[in-house]
Amino acid sequence: MVYVRRGEPGIRLETLTDDVCGIQLSVFRYFSLGLARCPAADYLGRPEPLAWALAALMHSGRMRRAEHKLACLRRIASGRLNDARRLLLVNCVESYLELNPEEAAELEALSRLSENQEARIMAMTWAERMIAQGRREGKEDGIEEGRRQVTQIVLDLLSERFGAVSDRVREQLETESLDRLRLLAKRVLRAKSLDDSGLGFH
Repeated sequence: MVYVRRGEPGIRLETLTDDVCGIQLSVFRYFSLGLARCPAADYLGRPEPLAWALAALMHSGRMRRAEHKLACLRRIASGRLNDARRLLLVNCVESYLELNPEEAAELEALSRLSENQEARIMAMTWAERMIAQGRREGKEDGIEEGRRQVTQIVLDLLSERFGAVSDRVREQLETESLDRLRLLAKRVLRAKSLDDSGLGFH
C-alpha cells in the first residue's frame, strides 16, 4: 500500500454516482492518483517499497530515462526486502520503464560504476528468473536471451575489476552454466585478481 496525501501532485477527487430513473441512489467519492504527473524522485524517497516500483511510471524530472530506471533499481536493491518481493518490484520497473537502444547503452554504462554494483547483481538475478520463466513456457529464445544478459553482466564485472577480458575468457564464459556464472559474479566482487577468483581464468 502506498499512502498519499490530498494535495500531492497527480491526486484528484473523483465522484461515482448510481442513478435509477433520475433518482440518485448512492454517491461514492474517492481519490485517484495520476502516476504520470507525480515526481518520481519524491516517491523514491518514501518508505513504502511499492512506491519505488511505481516511480517507474512517474515523471522523471531532470533525470534522463536511464538515470530514472537506475534510480528505481538502486532504491529496490537497497531496501530490506526478501528476494520474492524484490523481484516483483524489479519486474514492475523492467516492464513499465523500457529503454530504447541508446538509453539501454547509457544504463549499461551507469550500472558499471562501483556504487551501482548491487543494482547490477539484482538485475542479474532478475535475468535468471526470466530464464526460468522461459523454461516453463518452452521458449528457447527467452532462455538464450536471459543467459546472454547474465554472461554480459559477468564480462562487465570482470573488465571493471581486472581490465580487458581476453577472447579465451569470453569464449569460456559463453559455454558456462548459469550456476557457474552466478558463482563467478560473486567471487569477482571479492577477488583481488583474476586468478584469485578461483575459476581458472587466465
